[in-house]
Amino acid sequence: MNKLILKSASLLTAAVVFVPVVAQTVSADTINPVNSTANVTFATDTTPTQPVDPTNPGVDVPGPVDPPTGESGPLSIDFASNLYFGTQSVTAKTAYAHAEKWADDTARPLYVQVTDKRGTFAGWNLSVKQESTLHLTGVTTPEASDTTLGDYLTGSQISFGGGYTANQYSSTGGPVVQSSFALNSGSQVVANAAANTGVGTWVYGFGTGASGTTSATLNANMTAYSDPINASVDRDSVATKSPVTLTIPASTNPSTKAAYTANLVWTLADTPSNS
Repeated sequence: MNKLILKSASLLTAAVVFVPVVAQTVSADTINPVNSTANVTFATDTTPTQPVDPTNPGVDVPGPVDPPTGESGPLSIDFASNLYFGTQSVTAKTAYAHAEKWADDTARPLYVQVTDKRGTFAGWNLSVKQESTLHLTGVTTPEASDTTLGDYLTGSQISFGGGYTANQYSSTGGPVVQSSFALNSGSQVVANAAANTGVGTWVYGFGTGASGTTSATLNANMTAYSDPINASVDRDSVATKSPVTLTIPASTNPSTKAAYTANLVWTLADTPSNS
């Protein structure tokens, strides 16, 4: 019986060894790919843009003491500095504008801010004119027919220098600006953004002409002013240095009755200038 068992075992082993195993091939059906889509559209932004730091537009700022324009719309002038020449002697023939007074009792360069949120990349241009000669507050008689001595600062002129541009992301791709100009009664283009430029928020500042987006431009451009960077601006004091000046002819006799004033009219057009 042992032999039979062993033989049987031997036969079983042989069967295991010699019976071939055939692998089955499974073929996968190819499924056609399908597409889905991602979609987004954009609309113009008409909310007002707040003033930015004219030397470092990418940081949160307290803003200037003077209010913004409040203009809404996709193309807007957000801010334009008022000019304060202080309280001058009647014999002064050159006056210097103070730097921009900041809400945290520091100073910044004088500037104009333009924002283009149209999404059309069409370009724009900014022009300025002086509406009238500097005149005593309350005077309404036109200069040509005014016979009261001292009502107007006849022959006076306001000049800007050190023009530069700044943007949160880059100092390139912005408008071409006048580095210097003098105001007159006629409108003149001082910043021109060709098509595909001037997109977003741009500063047109007045200092030493150093363009850029870092705090280094603050130090560079503020050296053009006598107002300290980290001090509150006293607008009634006499500044001794500024890129924005007022010249008064020797033949003009200022009055001490009241302050002199004039409107500067900044106009933004929705196409580049051809000039």
